[in-house]
Amino acid sequence: MADSAEPAPANNVQMDETKNEVEDAKDPDHISLMSGARHESHPPLMRRNSMKRISAPVPPHKRECHPVHSCVGCLSSLITHFPASVMFGILLICLIISLSGMAGGAFGFSDPTIYDWVVPNGRASLDNEAVSDAESRAAEGVTLTRGEDSDLARFWITFDWGGGDIFTPENVQTMCEVEQVFFQGDEYKKFCVLGTENNSTERTCLEQKFTIGYNFYGTVKNQTCNLLNSSVVQSTAQKLYNDLNIPSRRGTAAFFMDSNTEKRTPVSTSRTRSRIDLGAPLEGYVSAAEEQSEQQQDYMEHYLDVKDEYFEAFNMKSRWLFSAYRDRQTRNGITVKWYSQPLVDIETGEIANGDILLAIFSLVFVYVWMLVQMKSIFLGTFCMLQVLFSLPLAIVVYRSVFQIPYFQFIHILVIFLVLGIGADDVFVMSDGWKFSADAVEIKEMEALGASEDEIVEKRMEISFTNTIGAIWTTSFTTIVSFLATSISPIMPISTFGLLAATAILLNFFLVISLVPAILVTYHYWFVKKRFFIYNLMHQGAESENPSPKEEKKGAEEKNTLEMVAISSGGAKMEHSHQLKSQSMTMGDEKQVSHGNAGQPEEKKE
Repeated sequence: MADSAEPAPANNVQMDETKNEVEDAKDPDHISLMSGARHESHPPLMRRNSMKRISAPVPPHKRECHPVHSCVGCLSSLITHFPASVMFGILLICLIISLSGMAGGAFGFSDPTIYDWVVPNGRASLDNEAVSDAESRAAEGVTLTRGEDSDLARFWITFDWGGGDIFTPENVQTMCEVEQVFFQGDEYKKFCVLGTENNSTERTCLEQKFTIGYNFYGTVKNQTCNLLNSSVVQSTAQKLYNDLNIPSRRGTAAFFMDSNTEKRTPVSTSRTRSRIDLGAPLEGYVSAAEEQSEQQQDYMEHYLDVKDEYFEAFNMKSRWLFSAYRDRQTRNGITVKWYSQPLVDIETGEIANGDILLAIFSLVFVYVWMLVQMKSIFLGTFCMLQVLFSLPLAIVVYRSVFQIPYFQFIHILVIFLVLGIGADDVFVMSDGWKFSADAVEIKEMEALGASEDEIVEKRMEISFTNTIGAIWTTSFTTIVSFLATSISPIMPISTFGLLAATAILLNFFLVISLVPAILVTYHYWFVKKRFFIYNLMHQGAESENPSPKEEKKGAEEKNTLEMVAISSGGAKMEHSHQLKSQSMTMGDEKQVSHGNAGQPEEKKE
């Protein structure tokens, strides 16, 4: 009797154990415990997240950077918990700094000087500075407006006949006409060298003795450049050739000759030149060395008119990306070229302004390429803003923090470096974010039913781990290479290297902070549809009537969970079934043994 009563409780216990095993197998927490051996190859952090995912995540402001939870994890947590706040906060800070720099004049070009490209400690520089200082001291108290010629404002004209003697009546007339273009109008009288001549006490514009017009016509003032007789031209030319043999006159005569003049028989030159001097110091200045930048600006204003006169005389027109000076200018078979430092500065500025369009084209190209690669206007636009903000931030640091006043067009060329490196870093970070979705840790978290916030945080941590090393290596090597140029004694080169290094360093910090926030914001707003406007419009409908796609996705996740549960608890359930089979076998044997007792035994039961 006592033996027959034992099988029933054993079967009940076995059935209860089997039921509990099935329930436990459906519990994801229990799955992670039973399948601990399968997770041994994953980091401890992954196992901890899988086992404790139901607990609320620790807020980012309460987390600390320690060996267990690295700074990368802290940064990932901050960005994934407040992506939109981080994104718009950084953009707002960048905008405020840029506008402050603009209001403070940080983006304005500094005035160029003749010392910009000079080696400050060179022997020639020191000697030139000593001479300028001596001239300034000697001129103190004595104001001779335009009493001497200016070295910085001279105008040079070269004439090339190509072959034979250039001094013919027709050629002399042509060269005189080219020179007279410079003397047209009344502006020349405001810049000419003043002095007295011909026993006059009145200071007037002095003759330009290093011109063809003066040597062949006797004067350049109000010259009509009539065609001279052949004998007059030949006698004047012969006098110049003869002066080559007179030491006191050789210097002046050689000015109008080419290098092969004395090698020819008879002596002749196929090229010649003219030099037109302007006066210094200008009105209001004590010496030519005083405030040279301001005086140079006045000369440039005059040369703007000179440039227009010669462009009109030779029918020259500049085109985009093509300087008019690249065309060969000829007059009656004579190739004519002219030069002046103010004209060089004017042309350089105009070419630079045209090249700005190339920079704009580069910006547009990179922006379009970002749109194509990222397949999103939101991502392409905000990532492009991150790249563009690197330059104005660097300029503000360069001029306000480093206190470097020199800033010229050469520094704008840093934008091409920032575009290349910045866009590359954006693509690296973006690809790292995309590939993190296929990581083993992410797949396991999805199978275990981890929350979306935990998955996004882990994805960002994986992205940082896989990309930040490559991004920093690229940025660091480029920074060091440009810092090497900052030790150059030539100021424009050294300051350019310093600005470039600063821009690339700031771009690195923006890439690891702003770009991840942009990516996560896009993920929540457009991929997971968590944008507040979208929620207001669709939240009710989606909660009451889920779409077929969402129902199918939910069913697939449920099936995956059940398969993991079955595979993880299979061994233990098999053991439970064996116990049940053994119990049933023992029960059958006892029934057979009691069957011999006959009918009374059955009635008693």
